[in-house]
Amino acid sequence: MGLIFYSTDGNQTGKKVQEVIAKAIPGKKLELLESIEALSQRLQQPLRKPDIAVLHVASRQELSSLLSLNDYLRDLRLILILPDRDATTVAEGHRLRPRFMSDCESDHEEIGIVLKRMVQKSAPGLSA
Repeated sequence: MGLIFYSTDGNQTGKKVQEVIAKAIPGKKLELLESIEALSQRLQQPLRKPDIAVLHVASRQELSSLLSLNDYLRDLRLILILPDRDATTVAEGHRLRPRFMSDCESDHEEIGIVLKRMVQKSAPGLSA
């Protein structure tokens, strides 16, 4: 099972989400991608395509860039963290068809709970 975490925010929110992910699924390898270009290149590797992606979006402009990768993201189970709760931002986020959507101000512990369930469904009978 492949898991990627995309975040261009190496500051508070990005690091906090990364810690939540590590806590939720200890022992699982997490691939960190810090640019749209790196994410795009990674998603274009069909033999190594990840199963789950946690996408932390820092701005509306970044969300627009992610929407251009929609075809590559289509088969992934996504957790999307938006930069704000604005109705337009949320509507754009839904276009990526995430399994779970949150924003930078929400409780990040929910992300860990959802991710843990996703991992358990990927490998029934194995604990995350």
